[in-house]
Amino acid sequence: MLNLCLRKSLRADKKAYRNKVIERLCAEMDYAARSSPNGNVPYGFIKKILEEIKDEEPWVNRNLISFAYRKYCARMKKSSIQSPIQSSPITSPSTRQVGRPKGSTNMRKHHLKEVVLAAKNEIATIYLNEKEKRKKEGLTLPNGWLNNKIAEISVKRGIPMDISISAATIRSRKKDKIVLQGGGPESLMASVEPHLVELICAMAEFRRCLTTSEALSLGNDLIRGTPTEENIIKWKKARNEYKEDMPVLGRKWWKLFKNRWSHRLVTKRGQKFALDRSNALTYSNVKKMYDDVYECMVECGAARKLPEPSDQFVGDMKTKYELLHPAMCLVVDEVGSNISQRGDGHVTGTKYCCEHGTIPYNKASHNDRHFTLLGFTALTGEPVLCVVIISGILKAFEVEMGIDIDRQHLDVKLIRIILR
Repeated sequence: MLNLCLRKSLRADKKAYRNKVIERLCAEMDYAARSSPNGNVPYGFIKKILEEIKDEEPWVNRNLISFAYRKYCARMKKSSIQSPIQSSPITSPSTRQVGRPKGSTNMRKHHLKEVVLAAKNEIATIYLNEKEKRKKEGLTLPNGWLNNKIAEISVKRGIPMDISISAATIRSRKKDKIVLQGGGPESLMASVEPHLVELICAMAEFRRCLTTSEALSLGNDLIRGTPTEENIIKWKKARNEYKEDMPVLGRKWWKLFKNRWSHRLVTKRGQKFALDRSNALTYSNVKKMYDDVYECMVECGAARKLPEPSDQFVGDMKTKYELLHPAMCLVVDEVGSNISQRGDGHVTGTKYCCEHGTIPYNKASHNDRHFTLLGFTALTGEPVLCVVIISGILKAFEVEMGIDIDRQHLDVKLIRIILR
């Protein structure tokens, strides 16, 4: 009898826990739908949250969460109806959008363009190699060989029938210029642009979108002091377009860059969103943050990943990461305050003597100056560094360098070392 009651209690707790997980996921989906321009759950959002929780909650699948979300929406709609007025018998048409996902057409066009370009390069390489081989044997290519090879490669790569590859394009290739790049010469930024695109998309993903000027500045920062910057400057000087007081990359490059990456990048007006910590601070987001930090610690050699959970630290949630060099890892927390003492409370209840009917006044600063205090601590528990950031208008050298100009015995040698 006791075992039966225990099993029932465990089943009830398990069911309550799963309902809580499903409720949290439905709340995240509802927030994403309300934040979306069309009012629907964004494309790929369910797949994303399933990938995030598949290790902790393997029992959650797409069908389960979709069914639970429909029930969640019906429950929210029923609870929001407070007016006794009957709804109109004329129902409005559905606002659900149909068709392909937004942006998929441009992506498909870009993919087709890349496939055709790769097919041309492959055909040109095979053609020149076969031509050189037969030339050494004193032979020539048979009639129709190139057209048959074009048709074979086009079918293999799935190129549509309405797109034709000209044989004259293949024959115009030379041994030192086999690779085709599309229209015009290759951009000098070709090796850097993919990294720039990834950075811009990553910034937009966690809702810190870059403006056009910021993205342009980021591109200039990526190439500063590199051979790419030297090649661009050399190219501009040859055409009398280089100006020392202007950035290397300008608006003209940005326009061409957007055209080349139009399948992934677009500039548009921003949409305001509420900074709601309760929706952002979820278990899956916090776990992802810690996993990324742990992977970086393993990569730099400060920790290592074990096949089984480690007993290095005490707690209910064991980790598979073992800390090797805790002194190399720093944690920091920031505290904001003000040097103004207006409204400060009493210091440990200290009492002052004064005459009856009078108030004991204490000197206090009313200068309004905000500062931020950063305390750095190693994972060994030892304090390492303290940083104070003071807001100001004018640049004060003595404040930034921490020099006390009122000190009687000022070390001149130390100042000279600092100024070097």
